[in-house]
Amino acid sequence: MSRNLVQYVVMRGDLAKKWNVGALIAQACHACCAVTHLFHEDPYTQEYLKDLDSMHKVVLEAPSLESMDELEARLKENNVDHKKWVEQPENFCTCIVLKPYPKEEVEEYFKNFKLFIKAGSCPANPTGPWVCSNRCSTDGDCRGSQKCCRNRCGALACQKPTPSRRAVFES
Repeated sequence: MSRNLVQYVVMRGDLAKKWNVGALIAQACHACCAVTHLFHEDPYTQEYLKDLDSMHKVVLEAPSLESMDELEARLKENNVDHKKWVEQPENFCTCIVLKPYPKEEVEEYFKNFKLFIKAGSCPANPTGPWVCSNRCSTDGDCRGSQKCCRNRCGALACQKPTPSRRAVFES
């Protein structure tokens, strides 16, 4: 690709506490398909689709429905093309996906959002103190590169991840 085109996907992080990962991924897939369909004739979308093996997506976490509403208002106010995915029959927003854009044109809208899932895997054999109450619920609750993982007692705690070959949140 001649430009640094990127597609931003913003997921509701609070849903990660209630839904399984597969359901969340399905929401992002639905929204990505919808925005690609809606803006298929757009020159940036066409350029993005020319090299399927080099697509770049950034998946971010919005902490709440309110933060999603604020983001959508900013995007509409600035004429940034996107799709707000509304789950049915529940009728609530699960994610917002932008059509592909040059990164420098849209990155300002996402400065306050964190990556949805941090790189690495939870340790197969956790170490650390025997703390038997949850200290986190998502990776976003943990500092730096730490992930929210089961500890020796089975409770969720922030831990140093085991490196993995590829990060889940960005491709």
